[in-house]
Formats: sequence, C-alpha cells, structure tokens
Amino acid sequence: MSADHGLEDILPLAPLQEGLLFHADLSDTGATPGATDGLDVYTMRLVFRLDGDLDTTALRRAADTVLDRHPHLRAAFLQEGLDRPVQVIPRTAEVPWREVDLRSGDAERQRAEEQRILAEERAHRFDLTRPPLLRLTLLRHADQDHTLILTAHHILLDGWSVPLLGKELFTAYAQHTKAPAAPALPTVRPYRDFLAWLAAQDRPAAESAWREALAPLSEPTLLAPAAAGGAPAVPEQPVQLDLRLSAPVGDGLAACAAARQVTMATVHQTAWGVALARLTGRADVAFGTTVSGRPADLDGAESMIGLFINTLPVAVHAPPRAPLADIATTLQAGRTKLLDHEHLGLPRIQQLAGIGELFDTLLVVENFGVDRQGLADAQAAGGLTVRSVRGEDATHYPVTVVVHPGPETRIALRYRPDLLTAERARTLGTAYVRVLEALAADPTAPAGRVELLTAQDRRRVLEDGEALAPESEAPTGSIPDRFAAAVALDPDAIAVTDGDHAFSYRELEALSDRIARLLEARGTGPGTFVALSLEPSAEQIGAILGVLKTGAAYLPLPADAPADRIRVQLASARPVVGLATSPAHRDGLPATDGSADRPGAGWLTLDDIPAADPGDTPYTAPGISPHAAAYVIHTSGSTGRPKGVVVEHHNVLRLLDATDDDFGFGADDVWTLFHSYAFDFSVWEIFGALLYGGRLVVVPRTTTRAPEEFAALLRRERVTVLNQTPSAFHQLADVLLGEDSADGTELPLLTVVFGGEALDPARLTDWFERYGDDGPELVNMYGITETTV
Repeated sequence: MSADHGLEDILPLAPLQEGLLFHADLSDTGATPGATDGLDVYTMRLVFRLDGDLDTTALRRAADTVLDRHPHLRAAFLQEGLDRPVQVIPRTAEVPWREVDLRSGDAERQRAEEQRILAEERAHRFDLTRPPLLRLTLLRHADQDHTLILTAHHILLDGWSVPLLGKELFTAYAQHTKAPAAPALPTVRPYRDFLAWLAAQDRPAAESAWREALAPLSEPTLLAPAAAGGAPAVPEQPVQLDLRLSAPVGDGLAACAAARQVTMATVHQTAWGVALARLTGRADVAFGTTVSGRPADLDGAESMIGLFINTLPVAVHAPPRAPLADIATTLQAGRTKLLDHEHLGLPRIQQLAGIGELFDTLLVVENFGVDRQGLADAQAAGGLTVRSVRGEDATHYPVTVVVHPGPETRIALRYRPDLLTAERARTLGTAYVRVLEALAADPTAPAGRVELLTAQDRRRVLEDGEALAPESEAPTGSIPDRFAAAVALDPDAIAVTDGDHAFSYRELEALSDRIARLLEARGTGPGTFVALSLEPSAEQIGAILGVLKTGAAYLPLPADAPADRIRVQLASARPVVGLATSPAHRDGLPATDGSADRPGAGWLTLDDIPAADPGDTPYTAPGISPHAAAYVIHTSGSTGRPKGVVVEHHNVLRLLDATDDDFGFGADDVWTLFHSYAFDFSVWEIFGALLYGGRLVVVPRTTTRAPEEFAALLRRERVTVLNQTPSAFHQLADVLLGEDSADGTELPLLTVVFGGEALDPARLTDWFERYGDDGPELVNMYGITETTV
C-alpha cells in the first residue's frame, strides 16, 4: 500500500478475516495480481442486469460515496513483520472502474464477450495489501441495457451485507443523479464498533465451552483427506448441484422443527451430520457452518456492512440406534450452550480440539432477510430497473452445501471437481436428501434405519479409495481394531442375541477383555494358538475375540467332534492353552498337545473366566500385525489327514472390504450364526455382523436342523442377512414357500449368501416365482476360505 494515501485507522482482524487472509496467502502462487495460476475462491461477484438510462459518472461517484461512508471497505491487510495481522485504513480511495462498450456487436458476439470478461474477472486476484479490494465493471449492451459486475474480496463483507451494499449503492446513485425521489442514505455504524465488541468478549469462557463441546470427537471428518491442511490455489471453479425437496417434505421438516422446538438450521445440520456419520461409519462427526456473527447486544448490527460471519464446527452425535429427532434436540441443546461463544476463531477452536483440521465440508443455512422493497425503491428512484441479479462466491472446502429455507427449499451442493468426482458429489447429495426425507416422514426412526444409500451408491461414494475414510481406516489393521471401532460406534447396541440373552457391544467387549486377560496369564500371545471347544453361544464369540485380542490365533473345535479328530488337530497346532465349555466337557477332551493319556490337561473352562467387576479396565492389546494368524480352519479330511489352513487378519478384512462394495452391510443388519465356528462360513457370519456394528443371532443347534423353527427365528429376529449352503437353503425355501403369504408378516431378509457347496440355479425357480426381483438378493459366494486366503 502506498504511503501517499495517509492513514485513517489501524484495526485488528475479525476471526474469519484472519482465516481468509491465511487462505489468500496459501493460494498465492507468487504471481502478479491478475494471474490465472489458480482461483481465489473468496473473491465474490455480483452481476446486475440493468435496464434504463444509466449515468456512468453518477454510478462511479455513488461507488466512491459508499467507500467514503464505510472506512473498512478501503482496508489493506498487512502482516509481514507483525506479530498479528492488521487492517490498515487509508483516508481516501477510489473504486477501480472499467467500462466496455459492446453495442457494436451482434447478440452472439456480445454473449461471448461477456463470458470472456466474467472469466477474466474470476481469474483476476486481489492483492490484499493494495486497497480497495473491490472493483466495478460496466458492460453496455444497448443504450438502455447494461450489465454491472461488482467484484469484492470476501474479507471485506459477508452475504448479509451484499443486499445492504446494493441498496446503498443505488440510493447514492439516485442522489448523484439529483433524482427528486431519492431516498436518504442510512446512518452508518462503523465496523470498528464490532471489532471493539469482539475484543471485549470473555475469551477464556469461550475456550472452555468449545473444549467441552468438542471433547467427544476423537478424529476429524474428512471426505478428501489429501486436501487437509489447505492447498494451493483452487485450480477451477466449484461445480454446483441443485438438490430438490418436494413440498410435502418441506412441510414435514417444518412440522418436525415445530414439534421438537428446534430451528430449521438444526434440522438441516442433523441431516448432514447423520449422512456423514452413516457414510464414514462413525457415531461422532464434525462439519463446518457459518453463523451470522451479528451480536444482539450491538445496536444496529443487523444493518451494518462488513464481515461478521464466523465459520464454526458442528459436532453431531449420531449413533445408529438414536432416533433422528433425538439427535436433533441434542444438537440444538449443545448449540444453544455455545451461542455466547460463537465469536471465537476457528483456528483456536481446532487447537482446543487437538486433532488437527476438524472437517472439510461446510453446511450453510441462509437466514438473513433482504429489504427487497427498499432495494427496488432505491433503483427506481434513479430511473433504473434491475432485471436480474446473480451472485457468485465459493469456499475452499471440497463440499459446501447452501440451504435457502422457505416454502420451496432450495439446496445447492457445491463441490470441487479437483477433489471429488461428479458421481460422488451426486451420491453425497442423495444421501443428504434421503435423511431429510426420513426426518420429514418419521422423526422417531433410528438413524441407522434410514435407507441412505443402495449398495451400488456406497460403491460410488467410496470408489476412489480413501474418500470418506482417513488412511488409518484402510484395511491394514487387525480384527480387534475393527471390532473396537464398531464398539465405539454405538456401545449400547446389541451385538449378540443368544436365546433370551442379549449382549451389547459394551458387554461383549468387556467379556472378551476378561477372557484375554485369563488367556494371557497362561502364556497366550502373538504367534501362539488357543484351542476352543465351545457350544454356539455369546461366550463362544467372546472367546474368539478374546483370543484375537492377545495376538494369538484360535483353533475352533466342534464341541461334539470325535476325540480322534480333535487329537490330530491339537497335535498339529500345539495350542498353548484351550478353553472348554465346562469341567465335565473338559475332562473328556484330549490334552492340548494331543495326548490321549492326560485328558483335560491344558484346558480352561468358561467357569474360569473372572466375573465382571466395575473396577475392570480395558484390556491393552499388543501390537497385532495385519499378517498375524487369526485362526486355523481344518479341511474335512475326506481324502486323508485333515489339513489346517491358517488365515491371517488382513485376509479376513480383505474379504469384507472387497465385498463391501457389493453388499454395503451396516449397523442396521441382523445376521445369524447358523454354521459351526469350525466351518469357514462362520468367519463371514461372525465378522460380517460384528465388524459393521450389526447384530448376530446365535442359532441353537437343534434349530439348524429344523427348517420350520429356523424360518420362525428369521421372522422373529428380523434377520436381514442369511448365509446358507444350497442344500440347507432348499429345505428352508420349501418351508417359506409353503407358508401363507397373506398372514401380513413380511420376510425381512435383504440378502442371502450361498457358500460351502456348488449352487444349482435351476433349483431356485420356485423362489424367484414367489419373490421376484423385489425379494432378497441371492448371491453365490462359494468358497469363503479360498476367497479369504
């Protein structure tokens, strides 16, 4: 900035101004102003299409009048050599003006030239040290047909201020044209008053409130992790998708907000938070929002021009079992506690959270009013008619959702095409709209029950790898790591149903921790094996998890298996310890080394597991390599000696991840443990349920042999995922097809997976005739062990 201007004032920056200055520096490629190396997305444009006799001299004077009345619009932003950046206000400044006469060209040529000039305006970057940071370009199409382009940097003003600025510009224009009906310009309250108000706020109290509000967050919510921490200049304009809500959905959302006494902003924040939670598989997520920042206790704040808004994090707790309405009311209660602390800057808030950049999506619910009549009166007084006005602005975030509430809610989803594909952006928008529709239709529905995406949609949104999950969630960990994530998702969700007993994820985690400690005390650890001889039960599942937590691998032995077969497997695996159902059962087993002359030696029983104690602490698992053995499955031995197949952790996770694209299993699914844990199909059943936060129903052995009882169990437990050998399924299908379909009880199944033996599609003809394309999806996945290995 030249020293010739003289200084009127030196002011601090508002929180968002500091953030925008940071991003302007980050995106500065070092080129001269006007360079096109990259776009400064925080350059705003207003494009007015004007009809009438336009006095260009009066319009230029009007722009300078606005600048004279609002000193902060003349600001330069300096930080080099300073501890904190400042905005320096010169005494005078003139608005840069450019006028282009297009009247000699035909309509097509005029349109092309207008587009060229608009693109030029978009690419022409402001130097924030050289004021003023706004400019005007006038295009003359005909004597009474004009386009006025007002370009300004967002660091000067927010969206609320734009119609105020427009009204003042046209009022000043009417005055400079000596129009008799020109209205008076409003009294100005200077922007520095707002900065003084900011300085007087209780910063320690705000920091304490934000620290508490963000405590549940353990990791950021990033759709494009590679872009975290900022990026060079945005290479191209964001792309906008317009999302549609039907009138009944709009009415339903309004009714939901009124009934729950929450704002429409909270309703939309709830929907976006639930969509993110479902897509990322987390219960706690974060995204950004903007607040007006105009203090209720600052008189006249609603009519001030400047940058008042602030970008703040929104933390949403959305476990799958929580009703949508409860998520909304909890969110509103939390936001209400923060109302007095919305002045704190985002960089400081993120420091308090301590997990880096918290989010990379932004949801903005526009709620400022526009004095349309006053704006129209100001234009008419000067002899002009504004035929149309179009605003252009953006953010650096990969995804920004802008909501315009009203009788016909308008939603714009803007995405950066350098970070998201069009297909993924559409899928995100679809997910958001589906949650809004669920809120409108049934606010009491659990978040996990919302039909968010089809399996194909999930494949699209995740198709480029780590788009919705940080690198740490890639399939390089262990089964206990994944189970811990499922527990954290919703600890109180039911993990296992065993007859009349239900175990929550929290309880199953505690049980497996106690078993892990017991086994560790007997020498279990990485590189070792533990033999299990247990009946199908919740305790069997807890034992499997307990073994895996120690870093050992489990050797599953059917509780009713012949002793000779067990001895061969024990002698081969050489487990360090075994876990049996009961002392009587233990005493009938060979020793864990396979010896027949020491029955029961080396075995523990379920009775040895310590009882739950409120003072128990979580078990600390050793570091488990993805290539560590998880279990050993033995072949049938029909061609000779049974052969053990050792399967590693990463093989199991690879199987689940590879098929996730096709199935899209989640926390709302209910699976059955139908098969013996010594059969490879059980691996898919157990971990397909528990690593996605679903529910696993233990099927009693007698029920597995009684198709009628099993059919009743499927309906009673509302099973959605069934895994069957073709021969077992044909028996079940005979029962289901023979039932009276008019009894009103729909078959809850969504997916049937075949495995274990070859499938003859011709045997399914009757099934397809009964259920058709609307019935459960039938998938042939013959050879789980082979696929896993």
